[in-house]
Amino acid sequence: MTNRRQGSKSTFEELESLLISIKNTSPLKHEWTQNPIVILGAGSFGRNLARTLKDNNINVAGFMDRRGVSTVDNLPCYSIHDEDVSKWKKAGYSVIIGILNYAHSISDAVTQVINLGFCRVITPMECYEFLGKQLGEHFWLSRRELIGLHCTDIFKVFELLVDDMSKNGFLEILRFRYLYDLNTCLNPDTEKQYFPDNLPQLPQPLYFLDGGAYIGDTIQTLIAHNQIFAQIYAFEPDTENFKRLLLQTSDLSNHIPVKLLQCGLWSSKTVVSFNDGLGAGSKISDDNKLKVTLVTIDDIVGNNQCNFIKLDIEGAELDALEGAKRTIQKFRPRLAICCYHKPDHLWKIPIWINNLNLNYKLYLRNHQYNTFETVIYAI
Repeated sequence: MTNRRQGSKSTFEELESLLISIKNTSPLKHEWTQNPIVILGAGSFGRNLARTLKDNNINVAGFMDRRGVSTVDNLPCYSIHDEDVSKWKKAGYSVIIGILNYAHSISDAVTQVINLGFCRVITPMECYEFLGKQLGEHFWLSRRELIGLHCTDIFKVFELLVDDMSKNGFLEILRFRYLYDLNTCLNPDTEKQYFPDNLPQLPQPLYFLDGGAYIGDTIQTLIAHNQIFAQIYAFEPDTENFKRLLLQTSDLSNHIPVKLLQCGLWSSKTVVSFNDGLGAGSKISDDNKLKVTLVTIDDIVGNNQCNFIKLDIEGAELDALEGAKRTIQKFRPRLAICCYHKPDHLWKIPIWINNLNLNYKLYLRNHQYNTFETVIYAI
């Protein structure tokens, strides 16, 4: 692992050196697949890992999980302090970190497994390099070959970012995802996502459009930090989330125009299959019978004012931006767009914004562990 840089100034040459390192790093040796595998974490990602490993005739011994239930998907599942975990350790089994979310640091998970006495620990990034095509899409995970295909775009975005914090953050994300450098991205700004203190203040009052409003958490956070609203548009297609959104915002409608829409955002009005009931992770899905309506921001906003657009919509951000082009060109609102749901959104979203030729200044901030909740800000 490389040492984390303290206060170093990002340069074009540093990015060039990093991309060369990513492309030239020797392919990982997968000798760990010869031994039985233990997976830390029996959530959806961990279970998907287990199925994919078994499909490749790799022996999966079982799971370690804080719940310590007896079995998961017909495999044993123990707490980390169980006697059987000690047997796995003594037998020299390898451990794959099967946790991939914003709340649990992969770096901390690796340290925990090493402290238990296991000698070989594999990160999700390493495993994805080996099994990515079979594992399918999982947020920002991707194989190193993607970097070689998009070096020109990556250089362009690096030059577009206007401050050293953005440039350093961009480099750290690349190191974390493609060099598996767990000493990076350790201190995300979790307090003020969508309006960090180190960016220019939000316009006042806010004509706010919340794409992926969830249960109204962003709206409530803005209110708690004394932001003043003149208008709110909030979009949330998930049924249970929308019910909670209604409750969270019920008092606001007495003194602020609030428009709540149980639909998603897209480049045109359409109807799609939707995976409902997954909390913050509900999203468009090809294999679900539930149908939801998608609309465009341009159609909903029309000629009304809009000065702040936030999008956190599970990978549909670029499509929603296409459906907001007229609104953005007319009102030039501040944009806070999540760019972690798909690996190439890290460069595709800022390039899309820049191609509008509206003289936006672009910033990047990371707000949770493992490069989750990475946001491009256009001001």
